[in-house]
Amino acid sequence: MDAVATLKSTAYAWFNSHRPTVALGVPFIDLASVDRHYTTVLELTDKHAAKTTYLGALQNVTVALTAVRQTVLLTPAASSTGRTDDVPPDFSPLVGNIEMRNILTRRWHECCKCVGADAHLAAIVMMGGLLEALFVARANKLSDKSALVNAASAPKDKSTGKTLNYQEWMLDSYIKVARELNWITESAKDVADILKEY
Repeated sequence: MDAVATLKSTAYAWFNSHRPTVALGVPFIDLASVDRHYTTVLELTDKHAAKTTYLGALQNVTVALTAVRQTVLLTPAASSTGRTDDVPPDFSPLVGNIEMRNILTRRWHECCKCVGADAHLAAIVMMGGLLEALFVARANKLSDKSALVNAASAPKDKSTGKTLNYQEWMLDSYIKVARELNWITESAKDVADILKEY
């Protein structure tokens, strides 16, 4: 019973003490995964679940907290000084997987570091990588990939005529298919094409 009380107080400590501090100090960070897992811990304490169930929930909390810590450590100092142009957007509506969100956030920070260091060519290359990762994330989110496979602008294997696996596409193909599927506007396509050319 003491262990259950400890678990409950740990979860409440997250919501009442630690979470507000983290959210205030790093306002752009996505804490939804940590919240979800701590909520699970609280629900389990009400049900007096089996020990293995608690251990699984705690392992999920640990993974989520580690991802948050990694994101905080990779955040450029400029973001904490109030510069909002360096703060990454919330990638969670596009990407459910926290590991992929962390990859996108890291790429965003790398772009910012390149721009801040006046390494403009490197920044353009990093922006292309970020854009490509965003397209892959959007494609991964589709439960039915037939729209990708059947897109007229999807790249084809020259010998078989079959559409290449979308994870093997180049940025140019992603841009064309994204426009065809109305993922991006015509003006966004124009900007992406310029980025791609550089």
